[in-house]
Amino acid sequence: MMDCPLCLDTCKVPVEITGFPCYRPEEIHCHTMIRYCRACCTRLFELDKPRQERKEFLKCLYCDTSVNPRELTTAPFRTDHFLIRQDANRDIGCPRCNHVATDHQALEKHCTHECEETDRVVCACGTYYSKRSNHTCAVCTLCDQCVSTDVYTQHLVEYHEMEVCNQCDKTTLLPMTEHRETECLCRLLPCRYCPETVQALHFTDHLLGHMEESKQRCQLLHDLMAKERELSDRLLSECREFFDHVYQESLL
Repeated sequence: MMDCPLCLDTCKVPVEITGFPCYRPEEIHCHTMIRYCRACCTRLFELDKPRQERKEFLKCLYCDTSVNPRELTTAPFRTDHFLIRQDANRDIGCPRCNHVATDHQALEKHCTHECEETDRVVCACGTYYSKRSNHTCAVCTLCDQCVSTDVYTQHLVEYHEMEVCNQCDKTTLLPMTEHRETECLCRLLPCRYCPETVQALHFTDHLLGHMEESKQRCQLLHDLMAKERELSDRLLSECREFFDHVYQESLL
C-alpha cells in the first residue's frame, strides 16, 4: 500500500482525486498514479465544513488548475477498491474512531457504512455531526441564530427569557397566567353547540364532529324531502284522475 502525500502515512481507504479540471477518466492525469487517504481528501476539500464556510479557491497539487470547494456537487474523489483488495495488512485502525478492522476491505466497509465519525461535518449551528445521523437545526424566530433542534427550547429559555408551560410544554413570552388563559393547548374551551368543555388541543376535532353530525342531518332531511315530494306528486296525480272521472260522469 502506497503512502498518502498529505499525511505522509500509509493510505487508509485510498482514493483517487477526481475533483480538479485536470482529471481525465481515460487518460493519465496529475493524480493517476497517486492515492490519498479518504479522510485526508475530505479535509483537503473541506467537506467537513458547511458549504458557506469552505474556502473559494483550491489549487491542484501538481498543476495550475483549481476548483471552488463551495461549488462541489459530487464527491471530488473515487475510492480505489482494487488497491484495497490487494492490501495484505491486518488489524488496521480507523482514522476517525477507535475501531480496528481485520483487514483493509473491512476498514473500507466500516468507514463507508458504520463509522459515525466518517464524513463528520460542522452544521451551521456549530454542532459536529455525521451525515448518517438525524441531526437537524432551525433558525430562531427571535434572533435569526441557527440552533440545533436538540437545544432549541433551552436556547429560548436562556437567551430570550421565555418560559416553558408545564402543561403543554410550549415556550412563551407571555406571563404564564396569560398564556394558560389565551394560548395554552391544555386550556378548556366551552362548546357553543353542546354542553361539553373541550381542551383547546382537541377543540377543532370536536367542532368537526359537530359538522359531521350536521351533514348527516342534512342528508336525512334531503331523503325525507325526496320522499315527501314523491308522495305529493302521487297525491296530485290521483286528484287529477279523480277529478277527470267525476267530470266525465257529469256529462252523462
